[in-house]
Amino acid sequence: RPLRIELYGDDAPASVSFFSALCAGTLRAPCDTVLDYESTAADVCRENVGRDVGYVGSQCWRLVPGRRIDFGRVDSAFSSRIPPVLASERRPEYENGLTASSAGAVSMRRGGGAFEFTVSPSDDKKGVLAKEDLVLVGRVTKESMDFLKEIEGFPTRKDIVTVGGVPPLGDASLVRACDFTAPSRTCAQFKPLVRIIVVGVSVEPLGASVEPVGASVEPR
Repeated sequence: RPLRIELYGDDAPASVSFFSALCAGTLRAPCDTVLDYESTAADVCRENVGRDVGYVGSQCWRLVPGRRIDFGRVDSAFSSRIPPVLASERRPEYENGLTASSAGAVSMRRGGGAFEFTVSPSDDKKGVLAKEDLVLVGRVTKESMDFLKEIEGFPTRKDIVTVGGVPPLGDASLVRACDFTAPSRTCAQFKPLVRIIVVGVSVEPLGASVEPVGASVEPR
């Protein structure tokens, strides 16, 4: 089942172009030069250096019901790539009051530097996402909102809810694995208990179609 996203290319062209390249699997991104040359991560990066980075195989890595669903944790083959830094775009002002905290809003970190993107599953009255340094790149279409709510309903780790604030998208302190016996703010909080993986992405004239698959969702 696809999660269809309408893109706002006229309002945030650099960020939308970045997102579209990841959807199409055509993003060029170099290996991290600070890696230990003999490390496993460096070996994996060199072995896959000819492959462009894309969202196929990426995971939904954080799910905070009512507030945010974070997608785009890229496949391990790309985990040591450096996301490009973009010219910092101003936050578009929408006449209908749409913000990153509006239901279905799709956002990326303003200025690049992170592959991940976040989707707001509901209208968050506290406007938490709207306060982050994000730029709107699109919105989930009306016909896909039921599917988005279905994803929002997947179970997550609840034992670390009181650890403090949720780190913003692209925060360098986030780690890939959590030690749930000693949770900390740098852990990827609200980790889904089921694997939600993007198995296919297509870029269409009016936007992108992302296919996330989880425990209760079957691929087309």
